[in-house]
Amino acid sequence: MTGGAAPEGSAGPVSRLTLERVAHFPPPGSRVAGTFQFTHDGHHLYYLKAEGPEPSLSLVREDVATGAREVVARPPSEGGREAPLSREEILRRERHRLQDKGITQYVLAHEADVVVFTYGRGLWLVRAG
Repeated sequence: MTGGAAPEGSAGPVSRLTLERVAHFPPPGSRVAGTFQFTHDGHHLYYLKAEGPEPSLSLVREDVATGAREVVARPPSEGGREAPLSREEILRRERHRLQDKGITQYVLAHEADVVVFTYGRGLWLVRAG
């Protein structure tokens, strides 16, 4: 496809399909929240979501009754940059074909409002609220 005038009935100009556009991560429209879990009492919903244009995921908690949201955990950082990952974490992400950065998995306690996640070389505990 080449640039230029749009075909009749289309919404706008046609843009050139390039390898850079095809290989861009994340693809447009794919940055949606995921990994949803309700707390044991059903009052809160936890999920992973990117806060901005970067593919770095943060842990968010939403109050089911009011819809109030708060970021309860962001990826640990060193001097404004994400902390380096351990060799094991890099291999785990490769095995699971995870291209996201930041917090990619978490475990919610069965009978408390407590979340645990691993990042880098550490185990992190979050007591929200």
